[in-house]
Amino acid sequence: MDLVHLVESLPLWLSMPLLFVAGWIEYIFPPFPGDTLLVAGGFFVAQGALPPMLTFTVLTLGSVSGCVIAWALGHHGLGLRRVIKPDYLDRLEKSYARWGVWLLITNRFVPGLRGAFMIGAGLIKMPLKPILIWGTVSAILWNAVLIGLGYVFSDSLEKLLKILEAYGKSVLILIGLAVITWFFFRMGRLRSYSRSKDQNQPSEPGKHPQL
Repeated sequence: MDLVHLVESLPLWLSMPLLFVAGWIEYIFPPFPGDTLLVAGGFFVAQGALPPMLTFTVLTLGSVSGCVIAWALGHHGLGLRRVIKPDYLDRLEKSYARWGVWLLITNRFVPGLRGAFMIGAGLIKMPLKPILIWGTVSAILWNAVLIGLGYVFSDSLEKLLKILEAYGKSVLILIGLAVITWFFFRMGRLRSYSRSKDQNQPSEPGKHPQL
């Protein structure tokens, strides 16, 4: 809470850079409580402690810069393409070809994993233009939600932060369940394919199946 109230206590020329950094640092260092500071910014806007348009603009610019940095890490840095199997990259390219716009738009709504969406886009060499366009749309929507929640829960910052924490945990649990479901579905298909292949394989000469 001390870090949250720091946003309110600092002069604008310090609080705005802090909110800007909070907007992008989660793409590089997810453990940083960036959303906590962002929702605090929305709360203090509702309280009249921060200017609405300036705060909204700074939060959005911080988020978009985080998108670009994460995309650049996948596109130019880390040498990830050298260690990732080609078939995985093929599946990644197909996923972004089909769902890419929605993955980019929803990235801000997935705490802890939003950077992975942008790094993945960089890995498949997606151009920067869609990153800027859809990353901006995502940031505008998410920051509008945060500031709106600041107004709805303007009587209690602590309650608002608890809701944000519960939301983050719920999203991660749902993603975990989806991954587990996909894994078991995949394993089931592989077993079915293996059994089908064994059954269709011709017997060796001189050998007959046992009755």
